[in-house]
Amino acid sequence: MARPIEYNLQNFLDKATEIFLAKGIKNVSMSDILGKTRFNRHSLYKLFENKDKLYNKAVTNYRDRFLCHGYNILEENPQGLSSIKNFFGTMLSSNAPVRCLMVNTIAEFDEMNDDVRELAQIHFARIEDAYKKNIEIGIEKKEIASTYNPKDISRYLVMTMQGLPVNTQLYGNNKVKKLVFSYLNGLKR
Repeated sequence: MARPIEYNLQNFLDKATEIFLAKGIKNVSMSDILGKTRFNRHSLYKLFENKDKLYNKAVTNYRDRFLCHGYNILEENPQGLSSIKNFFGTMLSSNAPVRCLMVNTIAEFDEMNDDVRELAQIHFARIEDAYKKNIEIGIEKKEIASTYNPKDISRYLVMTMQGLPVNTQLYGNNKVKKLVFSYLNGLKR
């Protein structure tokens, strides 16, 4: 008789995601994952085959479990400039440096696998579209000057968001938050 499954796959994926977020894919071995999660080696390889497939699942898990709050702020009830400020305010609300598995993935890979590249492209395109919608609402509400191109601003905000992990590490969340909000307040002119 086969042994019953004794693990919670979601808890395992959350732990694996945290490990990849802290160390990156290149600095993590399957043995590291096994040691930190106490997962069974046979089950790990049966479910994921190799580290790349586990990493793909971890990136998907990160998007689905940890980025959904940011998506909700921008997409569920877009309010214009206030939604964008709320999004950045939430990201910068703690004193801990901002970490993003999507940004880390792009920075770490010389050649990233197609599955992860597609996930990252979809993620950043979704955020850019959400910014654009909120910028257009902000222009309609006269919160943002109509001289600005919503697509250009949304791309700039995506680049700003991608730079948060580095900048919060260098300057701290409060200083970065002041800079981001200064830029956002400047859009009113």
